[in-house]
Amino acid sequence: MTEKKLGRPRGSANPYRERFCLSQEDINKIHACMDAEGISKTDVILKGIECSPRMWG
Repeated sequence: MTEKKLGRPRGSANPYRERFCLSQEDINKIHACMDAEGISKTDVILKGIECSPRMWG
């Protein structure tokens, strides 16, 4: 497992931000994935996005 990075990103950081309204159940699922995989919230969401075309298409 790679070491977790701290601080602000340098270089070509993504300039886009989004905000979502989620249920407590969905938040709990995200946190469970974070704990199980040892990754950030952003990485959990990005993994879900990468998996979605296989699930729906």
